[in-house]
Amino acid sequence: MDIIKGIKEVADVVRKADNIDLYRQILDLQKEALDLVEENNNLRKEITKMKEDKDLHDSLIVKDNFYFKEVDESAEGPFCTACWDQNNKLIRLNVIKPYSDMHYTSCPVCNTQLDIDTKLID
Repeated sequence: MDIIKGIKEVADVVRKADNIDLYRQILDLQKEALDLVEENNNLRKEITKMKEDKDLHDSLIVKDNFYFKEVDESAEGPFCTACWDQNNKLIRLNVIKPYSDMHYTSCPVCNTQLDIDTKLID
């Protein structure tokens, strides 16, 4: 039996019995039950997000000062270690290829720049 539906049915019976004090108490109880249902839903969402974050964390590997995300048998990335370590934000780094042979990455959020071995991104 749905608790909210049950409270509504009891409230209807009490209202018909013309007991105003009891009816107010039941309305208060109904509000508390709705608040608990909302809190329960929020906690369920929070647990789901925490599980997703843990799965993401478990899929990250560090290689040459960059994070890569293991997907199936390949890796996505590179991602910014500073953004992930400080804020749990997985930010893909921009690979910049200047006119020389050296490549480097730049984070679009925190502006961290690092040289990158081209073997990591090929």
